[in-house]
Amino acid sequence: MVDAEWLLDWSSGALNPGFRPLVDGYLSLNPDAREAADLFDRLGGELLSAADTVPLSPDAVQNTLDMQLGEPDLDDSAHPTLPGHTARADIAELPESMRACLTGQDSSLRWFRPSPWISISRLFPRQQTDDGLNAFLLRIAPGHSVPSHSHSGTEMTLVLQGGYSDCTGAAKRGDLIIHDQNIDHRPVADPGENCIVATAFDGPLRLTGRIGRLLQPIFGL
Repeated sequence: MVDAEWLLDWSSGALNPGFRPLVDGYLSLNPDAREAADLFDRLGGELLSAADTVPLSPDAVQNTLDMQLGEPDLDDSAHPTLPGHTARADIAELPESMRACLTGQDSSLRWFRPSPWISISRLFPRQQTDDGLNAFLLRIAPGHSVPSHSHSGTEMTLVLQGGYSDCTGAAKRGDLIIHDQNIDHRPVADPGENCIVATAFDGPLRLTGRIGRLLQPIFGL
């Protein structure tokens, strides 16, 4: 289970919105973590019920309705699929709580392929997250790896299918892995099936290997 502070931030609303879909997916795949998050929700409710009340502003109700009824901006035209590398993939295997944030407006994803064994699909438009945060689905062919890389901030990865290994150990479906800027790793997909992960990071990704540095402009991260 991930550190309790992440679940507490999720429950209280303090978590960066770009990380929230990954934690949603993690909770849908891990009953024990879901139970812990529910406990934080109940504690938060009790604290609110014991707090002093304050009057609402005159436009509070309308502002709330506007936020609930407003149409999300799903325009991803600023991030086109690379020419010649379009692919379609069904998303039925994704946790239901993650589907609403996908860029596509139907039941498919648009992937681009920076290499023959790696496919990437933006998880949601960049403008829906805080400045500097990127979020993607990443599909890695069995036995292959992504380039060695590190980050200038936090990297959160939820394994949706298959598994992978790196210098920190092994991860399988349902695992939520959180790294800070001190990790430099090269995840390698397990044999047998494609490894599909959702990953989000709040600082620039840095490809650290010799080949990776050449690929940095292609990844554009």
